[in-house]
Formats: sequence, structure tokens, C-alpha cells
Amino acid sequence: MNDNLTTNDSNEAESPAFLVGAVRRSFPFKYDWSEKQFFIYACFVDDLQQFYNDWVEQGRKAGRIQFFDIGSDGKLTHKYWQPSNICCESGEVLTKENIDVKVGYWLPFLWKPIRKDLKQQAMKFEALECQKIDCSCNDCKHLDRAKSWCNKLDKKTSINENLCHPQNQNCFEHRRS
Repeated sequence: MNDNLTTNDSNEAESPAFLVGAVRRSFPFKYDWSEKQFFIYACFVDDLQQFYNDWVEQGRKAGRIQFFDIGSDGKLTHKYWQPSNICCESGEVLTKENIDVKVGYWLPFLWKPIRKDLKQQAMKFEALECQKIDCSCNDCKHLDRAKSWCNKLDKKTSINENLCHPQNQNCFEHRRS
């Protein structure tokens, strides 16, 4: 058998283009960790590609490969994670003791490292700014939620959370402004 070709559980040949790591029996992390624990671990590894390869290999049956893009060079890129030991808000170097995860407000919900004490305020600020951009009646101070009524335009309105309503740019005022 060719060294560049392996077989899957059904003993069928797999293309080398889809191989993401050598089969290992032990990993430096636990299978039952939460995704947050894996992300934080990824922020401090010396070799991110090796970590991705190991993590995908360990969770092959769970379908972890679906969270990755494979570049033409064979390198894996996580679709949502941006692991680093640098805080996305302050730019300072993080430690395992002060790191947390900031998940973006809009799709695709990007994960970034953040200092624990900055997380709550940063996420609130991002949500507010995104709501000001999407102009959803759901976030407008003129909405009477019980009646689905716009008090500014004096008409019934549709309440759609997390949808963009550019037609509301001229009348929207955020409920917290």
C-alpha cells in the first residue's frame, strides 16, 4: 500500500487531500472538553496546525472536520475561531488565568480571545452597535411590543429579531438611546 494513502473505518481508501493528521492513540487534551475549553487551549499551543490535526483526528467520528476549511497547501483554518493569546479588545498578552471567549454578535459568530474582565462590556457594546446598524423594529424605542405597534409611524409593524431592516434607517432610534 502507498504510504500516502490510508483507509477509513470501512477499509476504503481515502484521498491524501483529505487527510488531516496522523492517527494517534493519546492526545494532550480530553475528548469531553467543551468547545470553549478547546478554543482556550488552542490560544496557547505552540503549533496550531498540529493541534487542529489532532483535534480533528480525535473527533473524526463526531464530524469535527466540518468546522474547518482546508487550504490548497493542506493547512486547516477554523471557520469561526480566531485563536490567539492576544486580547481582541486591549491588545495585551493573555494568560490561562485571565482569558475568556468573546463570541461575535452576527453570523458566523466568530470566536476571539478576550480578557475576562472586559468581556461583558465588550459584548454589550458590540450588540448595541450591531443593533444600530441592522435597525430592527425589535430594538427600536418606538415599538409597543405588546401590540406590535410603531408609535412613531402609528402603524402595526413586524417584529423580526436579528434581521437587517435598512428601510428603517430614517426612523429607527435604539431603545437604549
